[in-house]
Amino acid sequence: MAVERNIRTNMEGTDGSDSNIRFLRLRDESNTEQYISNVVPCLYDSGSHHFDTLFGGRELACKRLVVWVRRPSSVFAIRRATVAFDREMYVGAILDLCGRDLTTCHKSDTLAWIKETRGEDRSSLLGRLASLRDMTPVVLPTEYYLRSLAVSPSYRGRGLGRKLLERYIQNGLDDGFKCFRLDVLADNTAAVNLYSSFGFVKINEVIVPQTGAKIFSMSFERHT
Repeated sequence: MAVERNIRTNMEGTDGSDSNIRFLRLRDESNTEQYISNVVPCLYDSGSHHFDTLFGGRELACKRLVVWVRRPSSVFAIRRATVAFDREMYVGAILDLCGRDLTTCHKSDTLAWIKETRGEDRSSLLGRLASLRDMTPVVLPTEYYLRSLAVSPSYRGRGLGRKLLERYIQNGLDDGFKCFRLDVLADNTAAVNLYSSFGFVKINEVIVPQTGAKIFSMSFERHT
């Protein structure tokens, strides 16, 4: 699930937000390989709590993500990303998909990971996956899910988090969705406030057994 951390500072200094930000939806691009080196570290940073619990740390998580972003059937497929640029400099990204695809792709990632793992490591993996089952978000096929929202460190505190959230909602509207879902760490007050300011409301909360962290599930419905 998307558990945003780096959005904390995006609520500060919004008067200095940049007017030169442009967005590129990578599903419309023929060459996406060039964006992987920028997107993968930001994906990790935006969901480090989840990835650390799942993979055991930044290095292992980023190695796994580099493989997964290249696989079209993955939740993290690079073509699901929308990247943000200030002129020609990469400054952030979102990764979003519909609930139907989320369910299918999550199963694909799990099966691929199990297949790639051997021996005792596989037994350990199966145990971890079972214990983390509650962290898998329940998203309806009619909902559009924000898997990750990531801002480059040098652009935090400049209102880019809000711009990326607006772009996520616009992506869903463009694809015909009116219901939106995301997950966020409960102690990330700035992010919770940002999402609430867009109309997201808390619909559920879970405690991660391994860490004790509380996660809010939030939803928003756009009325025309």
